[in-house]
Amino acid sequence: MSETNGTHTDEEEFDLVEVETEDVDEDGNIVVDDVVAVVDSSGNVVATDETTTKFTADGDIVIDEIFSVVADDGELHAIEEDVTVLETSATPGRTPAKKAVKRTPAKKAVKRTPAKKAVKRRSRR
Repeated sequence: MSETNGTHTDEEEFDLVEVETEDVDEDGNIVVDDVVAVVDSSGNVVATDETTTKFTADGDIVIDEIFSVVADDGELHAIEEDVTVLETSATPGRTPAKKAVKRTPAKKAVKRTPAKKAVKRRSRR
């Protein structure tokens, strides 16, 4: 009979870290940035899911979601981006409809935003 309690394995442990910021831009739009990061046991970011939602002064809503993973070069690279625009200001009395939905793989590396910097090197407690 073998015992497995307390046995070290080579499996990596991951944690989820979420940072949410809210701001008002120069045009009066409310911008909410929500970043969820997968962090390995050493505190390194492995992947992120960033959702930026903009509520315009006209009542329209723009949602931009970017999925990124760390590549061999150690940098975050966007692998997919979804953009949804919901226009509510177009015609009074009309039901809001999605104006555009864009689902494309991103080709450029994602630049780190202040929220991503906050989770970049979070050490495990």
